[in-house]
Amino acid sequence: IPEKIAKDLLSWSKSFIPDDVLYLEQPDDTKHGRAQRMHVTLKYGLHSLRPSDRLLRILHEEPPIMVRFMKSASFNTDPQYDVVMIEVESDDLIRLNQTISDHCESTQTQSAYRPHVTLAYVKKGLAHQFEGNARFLGTEFMANKIIFSSPDGKEFPIHLREVNKQLFPSGHQRGRRITLPEVLNQ
Repeated sequence: IPEKIAKDLLSWSKSFIPDDVLYLEQPDDTKHGRAQRMHVTLKYGLHSLRPSDRLLRILHEEPPIMVRFMKSASFNTDPQYDVVMIEVESDDLIRLNQTISDHCESTQTQSAYRPHVTLAYVKKGLAHQFEGNARFLGTEFMANKIIFSSPDGKEFPIHLREVNKQLFPSGHQRGRRITLPEVLNQ
């Protein structure tokens, strides 16, 4: 997420979601509570500690990804807390998540991929009051970099394929499809 949008999301989440509804396992819990680093997860559960050669080949052939924010929503799948989020619309993310799932070793942790930006973990049963806010509805950007975050906290930026900006003066490439068989078979 571009820095300015991420800062706006964090600032807004602090006024939108009060501290007293945040879920914390302990007072110094850094895993739950309010998200401090705004991002859209592309794929969770990859087995490698570093980007694999196959993952790098996939991502280096991928053009920038179109991301569009929708309204706030929630996940209620954990018995201890709910998650307040901004839904994300992106055919590119869904397609790329499936490609990575099909070609890279991973553990599937959710029944279906649902792109989103996590705003906060809140106490069980309280997320519904934060659903449907349109503050960021329609915010769009092109992502040209993916950050691979390892379980040990190391981060690896991976740049997506450069595109000829003269072909796409608005920066948007809607409706495109690319196939990756030649990349994956290397």
